[in-house]
Amino acid sequence: MYILSKTEMYEADRYTIENIGISGHTLMECAGQEMAKEIEGYIIKNNINHQAEILVICGSGNNGGDGISVARRLLNKGYNTKVLLSVEETLLKGEAEMALNVFKKSGYETIIYKEAKKNQTENLIKNSIVIIDALLGIGSRKTVLEPYLNLIELINDSKANIISLDIPSGTTSDEAEFEISVKANLTLSVQYPKLSAYLYPAAKNYGKLKIIDIGITMPKKTKNIDRVLWTEKEHLEIEKIPALDSHKGDNGKVVIVGGNKNMVGAPIMTAISCARTGAGLITMAIPENNIPIAANRLLEAMYMYVVEYEGSIIDIEIPQADILAVGMGLGRNSRSRALINKLLSSDSNLLLDADALYFLKDALNLLKNRNGITIITPHEAEMARLCNVDTKAVKNNRFDISRDFSIEYGVYTVLKGPNTIISAPDGTQYINSSGNPALAKGGSGDILSGIITANVGKAIRGSADEKYIAKVVADSVYVHGRAADRLICNGKSYQNIIATDIIGEI
Repeated sequence: MYILSKTEMYEADRYTIENIGISGHTLMECAGQEMAKEIEGYIIKNNINHQAEILVICGSGNNGGDGISVARRLLNKGYNTKVLLSVEETLLKGEAEMALNVFKKSGYETIIYKEAKKNQTENLIKNSIVIIDALLGIGSRKTVLEPYLNLIELINDSKANIISLDIPSGTTSDEAEFEISVKANLTLSVQYPKLSAYLYPAAKNYGKLKIIDIGITMPKKTKNIDRVLWTEKEHLEIEKIPALDSHKGDNGKVVIVGGNKNMVGAPIMTAISCARTGAGLITMAIPENNIPIAANRLLEAMYMYVVEYEGSIIDIEIPQADILAVGMGLGRNSRSRALINKLLSSDSNLLLDADALYFLKDALNLLKNRNGITIITPHEAEMARLCNVDTKAVKNNRFDISRDFSIEYGVYTVLKGPNTIISAPDGTQYINSSGNPALAKGGSGDILSGIITANVGKAIRGSADEKYIAKVVADSVYVHGRAADRLICNGKSYQNIIATDIIGEI
């Protein structure tokens, strides 16, 4: 499923009307019909009385027209529904005006919001069990003016079940930040999710997100955007069972480089998750004193000699392997910088995580000129350091920053966080749909690195191309998040899950 910006959504809408030949009014009627079905399902699922008061609050644009269309269908089915217009009826234009005319010809009337009748509006909202927010659509700006400001405040102060149409009013389509927004329990987005549904804090306003298919078609050039939501559907399409005649070499040879005297566990967690994901051969390059601890936890791993200084790795002989995972618990000993530079200068395929990213900031020229595959797995603060911006800039522009970095440096960027974004060197982006707050624990990233390393190692052994590698990375992120979701489904709480619990659910 594609994720669109405001401009892309407008282009798809316009293409459907002008080239496919489906009128704007027909699209609005389709939206009203499908949204009304979803709202009725929500009412039934939540055991809301059929005669409970439903208030549809509409703006003057097409979003308001969708709301009027929804209200007409609910009234036709006998639901106790009222429509509150934020402006005079004469100010509705285009498809919204047509929707209003059909509504009135069906024998229904609207209530007009007026400052002089503010108490009436407050009582309407206060007494409503379900509020349908159809005030502002994707064309709205961040600054919210009256009467929308007052109406949004009243909606949020109510105790009603709030359902937003297309986008929560006050939230913009493309931005993470907002001044004020409806905080919906459910958002019914038309045809495609919008960028802000995956940008925090705006994403919190959506509540549960449901996509409504009304037949909008994207033009071919829009289809080249390649900003795709990765779900169970994509996972099942890519998941492969090893061939009956495969051997351990076919499943990838991986090396894990990390750990120091103070961070023994990080590379061990990576190695175990790597093994549980199906890596054929695993070698650990860790300080000598850490080997007995690792061997006690993972009998299947092999070990290689490393040069140490004060309990930290400062050099290795670059091994023959399909991929090296580097940085987990490595530490920031200044002497380790030379090791990272050495690896970046090699043709080895690399996954760089944690402390390897710290040293990467000063070696971007080496990164840019690499021949081998490079995967980086930064969280927002690490990404900010790599891009020489503050963390807020990354949070607000996660899509653009991760994509631009991947294109410029020829790397696969896994920008971690809620709805992790995976960006490929060609600009393709996959947005992860799995995971929950239980992953916000030390060690979760080490386990993710192990899953990615194992899967990419197998893909490289199978001579996969760049596009397939990107999908493999995206699927690894999905599997990691899905493991945490399974733990919650099996009765664990966000608080009592620890990183190593995830390994058992891979």
